[in-house]
Amino acid sequence: MTSFLSIEAYSPILVFFLGFLTYFGFAGTGLALFRLFNIRFPLPWRWIAALLLGIQAGSLMVQVAGMAGMASHRVLVSVWLFMLIAGIMSLVSDRDLRKNIRFRMPRGLSLIIAIPVLIAILINLLAAVAPSTKIDELYYHMLLPSRIVNDQGLVFYRYPIESAALPQMIYQISLTPLHSLGFPDAGNVVSLGLNLTFMVFGWQLIKRQSGSATWAWLWIAPLCIGMYPVIWQVTGGAFAMGDLATAAAVLAMFLRADLMKKLPAPHYYLLISVFILGSVSSKITLLPLGFLILLISGLLIFRDTFLKKERIKILWFISIPWLIFYLPVILYTWQASGSPFGPFLAGIWGTPSAYAPDEAHRQLQYMKEVNIPTFRGAMKATLMDYSPLLWIGVLLIFSGKTISSGQKRMILLLLGLQIVVVLGFLYADMRFFGGLVQGIVLLFAITASVTVRKKLAGSYQKILAITLVLLIPWLTVQIYYSTIFWGVVTGIQPKTEFYRTKTSFYEDYRRLHQIMPKDAVFLLNGPLRFNAVYAPRPVYFSEADIPAGKQVFLMIIEGNLNPGDSFGSYTIGNLCYENRQAIAEVFRTPGIPPKVRPLKVFSLFHFKHHRI
Repeated sequence: MTSFLSIEAYSPILVFFLGFLTYFGFAGTGLALFRLFNIRFPLPWRWIAALLLGIQAGSLMVQVAGMAGMASHRVLVSVWLFMLIAGIMSLVSDRDLRKNIRFRMPRGLSLIIAIPVLIAILINLLAAVAPSTKIDELYYHMLLPSRIVNDQGLVFYRYPIESAALPQMIYQISLTPLHSLGFPDAGNVVSLGLNLTFMVFGWQLIKRQSGSATWAWLWIAPLCIGMYPVIWQVTGGAFAMGDLATAAAVLAMFLRADLMKKLPAPHYYLLISVFILGSVSSKITLLPLGFLILLISGLLIFRDTFLKKERIKILWFISIPWLIFYLPVILYTWQASGSPFGPFLAGIWGTPSAYAPDEAHRQLQYMKEVNIPTFRGAMKATLMDYSPLLWIGVLLIFSGKTISSGQKRMILLLLGLQIVVVLGFLYADMRFFGGLVQGIVLLFAITASVTVRKKLAGSYQKILAITLVLLIPWLTVQIYYSTIFWGVVTGIQPKTEFYRTKTSFYEDYRRLHQIMPKDAVFLLNGPLRFNAVYAPRPVYFSEADIPAGKQVFLMIIEGNLNPGDSFGSYTIGNLCYENRQAIAEVFRTPGIPPKVRPLKVFSLFHFKHHRI
C-alpha cells in the first residue's frame, strides 16, 4: 500500500513542503470559487470559508474521478497541480488578503503566553512531519486514499466500518493526490495548517473585539497546548478540519448580528452553511449538531424577512454547498451500500444492504464496547488532553453577563444535544464534540467585558500565574510525548529503525514483500484495528470485499488454524510465513515497550467469489 511504498522516499522537508503547498492550494481554490460567483466575505471569515470549500472541491474532484474508475496516477497528480496553480493565482491576485497578512512579534505581557504557544506549535510541527504511526490513521484514515490509489477508483468496501461511511471521509479523500505523489504523511501538515488557521482565526476575532493582544494569546493557547492537539490535530484524520468548521459555525451563529452588518443575508447563510458542511463531513455524529444550527438559522430567516422571494433565495444559498459537494457522495454510498451513510442506519431505507441483518449494528456496538473507557480513564484522558483554561472559559461564559440568557440556553442546548449523541452512539471522549467546546471558549473571549478581562488577566502576576499553572505543565507533557519523533525528523535516528520500533509488523512486511506474488492480497483474521496502510499488499477485513482474480493469503494473529481447515468459503493451504515474536502493537508514548504476538500467513484456495 502507499505508506509501505513511500518509506524509502520519506523526507521531513519534502513532507512539510508538499503539505504546505497542498494547504495553500485548498485555500486558494476556495477563494477562486467565491470570486467566480462574486461572493466576498470579510476577513478572517473569508479565509476559513475558502479553506473549507477548497477541501470540499478537491475531494469532489477525486470522488468524480474515482466513481468513474479514472483515478490514475496522472489524473490524481493533475488534480493536485490544478488546485495548486489555481490557488496560487487566486492568492496572488487577492490584494485585500495580502494587506492583512502580517505578523508582529509579541511584546510585554503577550510574550509570556506567546512563548509556550510558539513552542507548542514547533512541537506539533515536529509530530506532523514525522512518519504516521497513530493506529487510527494506519487502520482507516489513510487506508481509504491508499485504496483509491491502488484501485485507481473509488470502490465501496464494507470494512473498516468507519471508512465505509464515505460522507465522513471527505477530508481523507481530498488527500488522495498526496498518496499518489508518494508522500502520504504530507496530509499531517495540512492538518497542522488547519490547526494554525483555527488559532489565527480566534486570535484575530478576539484581538479585534477586545483590542488586547495579550487576551487573544491567552485564549488561543488551549488550541495548541495539551495532548489533544499533538495527537489528533496533526494526523491524516479529519479532526482538525471538523474542529475548525464546527467552531466557526458556532461563532457565526452567535456573532450573527455583527456579520449581517457586513454581508447580504444570502451570503451570511452561505457562509454558515459552508462551515456546517465542513463539520458534518468530518464526523457523521456531528450531523445532529449541524442540522440543529441549520434549523435555528432557518427559523431566523422567517423572523428577519417577510419577502417570499428573499426567503427562497436564502434557502437556495444554504442548499448549494450541500447539493454540489455532499449529495454526490451520499448518493454513491447509498447505491453501493443500501444506506446514505454506509454502515450507519443500515437496513432502514427500503433498499438491500451491503451488510447482513444486524451486522453493522453488532460491529458498531462491539467498537463502542471495546473503546469505552472507565470513568477514571476518561477523566485522566480529558485532564491530559486539554489545558484547564479551556474548561474555565466554558464555565465563565455562563457565570457572567457577556452574553444574553437566551444565548446561554442555546449553548446548553447545543452541548446537551452533543452529549446525548456522544454517550448514545459513541463513548465519553471530548474529541467527539468536534470543536463545539473550543468555539464556546472563543465566544467567551470575544464577548468578555473589560472588567472581566482585567479581573482575569489584568496584570503581570496574573498572566504569569496562568501560564505557569494552566499552560506549562501541559506543554511539558506535550514536549515529553514528542521526544519519540525528534530522532527521525532530525536524521539522528535512521528511518528504518523508527519504522521498525514504531509501526507494527514492519519487519514482517519487509519479508512478506519479498516472498508474496505481486497480485497477492491479505485477508485478516486478527484484531479489529490493524496497521493496513504499511502492508506491502492490499489488506481486506471481510471476504466479501476481496476483488476477483487475486491470490488470497490469510494473515492470522494469535490464531490456531491449520492447513486443511475451513475459513469462510476458503480452505487453508500451506504455511507461507511465520513469526512467533512479531511486533503487533506499538505505543507512541515514550518508554512503553511494544507488544509481540505470533503471526502466520497461509495460502487459501477453493475460493467462491461473491460480492454483497
